[in-house]
Amino acid sequence: GESVIVEKELTRNHTEDMIVQFGGQLEVNGKEIRIQGGQEFIAQEITVPGDISSAAFWLVAGLIIPGSKIVLENVGINETRTGILDVIKAMGGKMTLSNIDELAKSATITVETSELKATEIA
Repeated sequence: GESVIVEKELTRNHTEDMIVQFGGQLEVNGKEIRIQGGQEFIAQEITVPGDISSAAFWLVAGLIIPGSKIVLENVGINETRTGILDVIKAMGGKMTLSNIDELAKSATITVETSELKATEIA
């Protein structure tokens, strides 16, 4: 049968992404997720990217310590977790994303010492 999950609040979508990556089907409409039972999934090798919330400390250090350049490889950039990157951009931080892996939702993030400007964080 079909399972319907209704979230009280929007949550991170890692599980939904993995279901699709392993060949499953589901429907996401806002806070509602629908999935049919009895699906078969295709096993595969995956790489779990580093957690961006742990990387945040290093990103900030690279921005504020004079003469710094920090390169963090294979950091998760799932759209539900990238608030720190939005704040860095808003503050004018020198930051680049490279080696972007759309499937794993990961990237290499490089930051350099920057003249940061005040911004409002909501």
